[in-house]
Amino acid sequence: MYADTDLCEVEVYGCPSPGYYGENCSLECPQNCQNGYCDIVEGTCFGCAHRYIGPRCTKDCPSGLYGSNCSENCSMTCGDPGECDMRTGHCYGGCQVGWTGAMCEKGHH
Repeated sequence: MYADTDLCEVEVYGCPSPGYYGENCSLECPQNCQNGYCDIVEGTCFGCAHRYIGPRCTKDCPSGLYGSNCSENCSMTCGDPGECDMRTGHCYGGCQVGWTGAMCEKGHH
């Protein structure tokens, strides 16, 4: 019986300073990338800061959505139903009658 062990070497390359990409790591990642990180070749973001979407996180959340990658729905109990701050989710224009809280989440019946 013979045992054959092959080793393979894996090398991972990246930019010496986080937040950069491109040839010679000379380009800054888009400012709205989550935690400032992006793909070292293309400069596309791995995730977006609150209120932004898109490959480079350059687009605002569509109306009615907020949060990381615009994945949260604004409250329907906001004064203007479904309208809120794209970053925090706090309601614009107060709450509908019988509701309180920054996100109009507290019902008073």
